[in-house]
Amino acid sequence: MPPEKAFVVQFREPSGSQSDWFSGRVEHMMSGQNARFAKPGDLLEFFEQVMNRKTPSTNDDAEEED
Repeated sequence: MPPEKAFVVQFREPSGSQSDWFSGRVEHMMSGQNARFAKPGDLLEFFEQVMNRKTPSTNDDAEEED
């Protein structure tokens, strides 16, 4: 698996409340970006945010600067 697609997801110990059964912390291994989440949508949003970031510039970008 490519490292740019590796994440660590840590779930918080439930406190007994139904509202916190899916909460915790997520970290993107390659960039170190991290976030806390309180519901599945928050976690998915973080994945989308990190995965949709542009990759490092290529030679095409350098040609445009000339």
